[in-house]
Order: sequence, then C-alpha cells, then structure tokens
Amino acid sequence: MGMPYVFCRLLVVCQAAALLRVCGAGFQRSSLLPDQSPGILDLRSAADLAIPSVSGIASAQLFKYASAVAIGVLTEQYPHAKLPAVQKAFRVPVLGTFHLTVDEIAIGQLSLDPDKTGIALSPDGSKLVLSAAEVTSSATCHFHLVRHPFSSSGHAEIRITRGHLTLDMQVQNDGTGRPWIVVPEPPSVGFEGLDITVSGSKLAALYNIIAQLAEGPIRGTAVRELQFAAATSLPDAVNHAFSTLPTLVDARGFELNISMAGSPRGDGAGHITFQDWGIFQNPKGQPWQCPIQQQSTLDAKSTLGPQNKIFKDTARPSQKLQWSQAASLPAVQPLAGNRSSAAPVPALKARLQEADGATDQDTMLRFAASESLLNCFSWAAQTQGLLNQTLQGPDILGQFARTDAWWAVVPQLASDYPNQELALHLWDPLLPHTSIHGHKGIITTGTGSVSFHLAPPANSSQSPQEGGIRGVESSQYAAALGKELFALEVGASVTVTKLELSPDDSVCPGGLRLDTAVQVDHSSLSVKVVDSQIGRIGPLGLQLGLQLAAAAIEAQMNLVILKDGFLLPCAPHFRPANTSLHLEPGTLVLQTDIQYYHSSFHSSCPGCQ
Repeated sequence: MGMPYVFCRLLVVCQAAALLRVCGAGFQRSSLLPDQSPGILDLRSAADLAIPSVSGIASAQLFKYASAVAIGVLTEQYPHAKLPAVQKAFRVPVLGTFHLTVDEIAIGQLSLDPDKTGIALSPDGSKLVLSAAEVTSSATCHFHLVRHPFSSSGHAEIRITRGHLTLDMQVQNDGTGRPWIVVPEPPSVGFEGLDITVSGSKLAALYNIIAQLAEGPIRGTAVRELQFAAATSLPDAVNHAFSTLPTLVDARGFELNISMAGSPRGDGAGHITFQDWGIFQNPKGQPWQCPIQQQSTLDAKSTLGPQNKIFKDTARPSQKLQWSQAASLPAVQPLAGNRSSAAPVPALKARLQEADGATDQDTMLRFAASESLLNCFSWAAQTQGLLNQTLQGPDILGQFARTDAWWAVVPQLASDYPNQELALHLWDPLLPHTSIHGHKGIITTGTGSVSFHLAPPANSSQSPQEGGIRGVESSQYAAALGKELFALEVGASVTVTKLELSPDDSVCPGGLRLDTAVQVDHSSLSVKVVDSQIGRIGPLGLQLGLQLAAAAIEAQMNLVILKDGFLLPCAPHFRPANTSLHLEPGTLVLQTDIQYYHSSFHSSCPGCQ
C-alpha cells in the first residue's frame, strides 16, 4: 500500500515544484525571442534538441505601464542642479552704468506629458525606444541690480518648454541570467522654447541679459541633466530592481535555475515575444540538459485579439475551457503614504476568453508552460536519483508504518513479524509522465519498484533518529536497512485537481502562495509481486488493499504534504497583481500584471500605483 503513496508524493512534489518554477519565473523575467518561424519553439541545446521552456507575450498594456514607470523615474531622478553666479555690467543711455549679479540659479522640476510619452519596439525589434514630446523644465534665479547710489533686487522664473527626448535601450543578459538595460548611444534631447517672467525690475536690458542666460547656460544645463537622467539614472534604477530577481528556486530541496540564458530580442510586431528557460540542477550546481522534445505554443489570439495575433495556429488548437481553477487576486495596494487618488493598474480578465474579438483589456504578461517542462522536472529528478528513496516513519507511511496494519493483505507479515516498524526502499522507477488536460487537470502517471524491509533497530547507530525520506545518495542508511521481506512493482496515477493562487505576505509584501490538491485515480492502481522472502503473496489481496488505501493516501497528501502550499519566489521591487492560473490542452497558462516599487517612487509616479 505504501508504493502508490510514495509515487503520489514524489509525483505531486515534482508537479508542484515545476508549477512553482512556472509561476515564479513568469512575472519576474522577460527575455525576447529571436526571429523564428511562427509559434514558440522550446530552447535548443548544443545538441540541437528542443528543451522545454516557459514562453510568454508582453502586451501593449505592459508598454504603457513601462512608460509611466519611466516618467516617474525621470521625474524623481532629474537633478536640481545649481549654476554659479553671473556678474555683468551694462550701460543704459541716460541712466548710466548698472552692475548686475545673478545668483541662486537653480534648475527645477521636470515635467513629461503622459499622453505624449511612450515606449515601443523599434521597427526591427532590436531595441526599445522611449520617446517624449512637450517636455518642460523650470529654473529660477535671483538678481541684484546696483547703480550708485541706488539698488534693487528681484527674481526671475524661467520655463524651458517644447522639449523632446528619444532614448534607445537594449535588453541584454547581465551575465548572471538577469535582464539588463543598456543604452548604446547618448539620448537625443532638446528644448526649443523659453518663457521668462521677471519681477522687481522693468528694465528691458535686464530682461535681455536674463534671456541670454536662459538661452545659454540654463538651457544647456537642462539638456545635460535630462541626458544624464535618461542615459544613466533611469537604467540604473531599473537595473537595480532587476538585480534583485531570484535566479534559483528551492523546490523542496531541489534547485531550479530560473535565470535567463542569452540576450533578448524583440519580434518586431509591436509586442515582445520572449522565452525564459531554466536548467534543472542539483544543489551542487551541476547543470543537466533535458532531452525531452516538445513544441509548445502560446496563442495570442484570445488575449490580444485577431488584429494583434502574432502566431499562426498550430497542431494544438485552442478550445473553450472546461476545467479551470483560476483565482483572480485583488490589485496590490499602494504603499503607505502614497497618493490614494492615483489610478490603479488596469485589471485583467480573471479568465481567458476564447473568442475571435479582442478582450476589454490586455494582460500585461501572459506566460505558458508546456507539459514537457513538468516531464523534464521528473527526468531531472530521476537522472539524479531523487526518485530512488528510502521511507520510514508514520509521518510518511501513516498507519501502514508497522507490520500489524498489513494483516488483511499480507497475513504472514503481521504474524511472523508482529508490531515491527517497516522501511520502504524505492528503486528503478520508470520515468513518470505528465500531461495537462484542460477539462481534467494535470495528470502524472508513474511505475516503479519498492522493497519492504524491517526498519533498523531503534538503538542502532545507523538508525535515523526519526522517520522521513532519504535519497539513495545516503548509501550508509540504505545499507543499514533490516531484512528484506518482499518487493513489488507498483503503478499509480495522480491528478492535480486544484490550482489556486492566494496572497501570502509571510516572506515579502505582495507575495503569492500556490495551493494545490490532488486525487488518486483508483482505477490506475496496479501491483505485481516481483520477489518475496516470506512466502506467497496474493496479488488480488494487494490490489484490494491498494484500492482501500487510496482514499487514505489521497487525504494524507492533501492534509499533510500539500496543506501549506508552495510559496512563490518574489523580488523586492516587482510585485504581481491580478494574477490568475488556468489550463489549456498541454499548457499551464499564467496571466498577471506587475507593479514596480522603489522607495518614494510612487509619490512621483501616480500612474504606476
């Protein structure tokens, strides 16, 4: 009876960890797919084999939000520069010579019009272009005018208007698998208009001198400061946020490398198409390349509408969903102290609408992970021996941890070895197979062998202090198992019937937890005796025992193993909002908006809340 539970546990952990890989990576990275044939192909290794990946689409809504972020960062980072004082003498007919001192010259606030500022892909898709028109800066100065024995003082307000900004940006790999913004050349910046107001004097000559100062040093300083803010401050702020993205996820002791591999590119169709691929690796950092090949597709039709569809239909058609456990979360609330009147990030549809028309609002990001990703997780676990396990203790085996519980199935086990603790050793499992069905759920099927042993004596120096699961790498423990009693070949099938995302701030603000539930397919349970040291064991009795135990095994998994769910990785400066999950045939789909957080940033970026 223990074997189905063992496989159920291992397969569910594999499923949930792979799902954690999908959700965690989904809204925290974006790499751009090079020009390829229609459809999204999985990552190709050095051996030219397609390796599963997480693929996605960034919609125009993300570009709109990125534009608001850029405005907020530029406004916040625009320096309030001060210029040195200027002294000048000038002569006015009849009145004589005046001595002028202009000081406290300061460049003030920067203003960008949201309706005339935007980020878009270049026509060839090789770079992102930030363009802004009607940019305005301001400056103030104080003047002191002397003509012996008289003097006067006043101030001037200068508006530097009709500005424009064009900034080219490339998204590259920073060498650690995170995205990195690079500015290949200085941005184009200019201001064409001036508006000057002088108070404290009506001398035309004074106005002309201040106008010359505004047209020269003041406007030149405004241009240089905006160039610096665009070329340095903006990329630095975004790259700092990117540097906090996680690149490794701990999936219950098995590390997943979720870093970006390669430098991104755009698709040139007005949307970014990107892939993120992770290399499964063990805690020692040894990379593994999965040989499983499968083409995955991400159909943009339902999210972006037919006019924005960038992929042709593939062999896997879209269909109306029959199974969905999508959970629509509330938008992340603004940080304390932010403007409560700010416009929220536009919400997305809670469920994907399979229709020919465009949806009311685009999702910022839509990720898809094919079932091949989950199969690669199982492959990696098998390759590294993680499916070969030794199990012992009631926490793992429940009521079947002792021989007496087997009296109705294997009577001689209970009679010959009364009230003794058992240990189970899993070995030589076949590669589990996972498939995603829109109407059924995520189904994983596996077959393997399990040998039943007497547990080591409690006083043995090699006996574990408590029950648990131990991998075959702990060869000393495997060798310390007691007498082998019998061995079985067991098969089982487990279905993930619940996928829900819920807020969880226990690790970081705006965090998410993935809650899952599973169901054991009773009809899939199979057992065959391959060896016995305790006499004949009736297979029908074993089969009946497995059927009777299935409900208890299922409850054990849902109430113990999966009870607390899986915390998804998070980054300090990026938070998901309005996130939902659902299934399409062969694909797990995640939709989300994102929000950018950085210190006092939101006070200068109302549209980013």
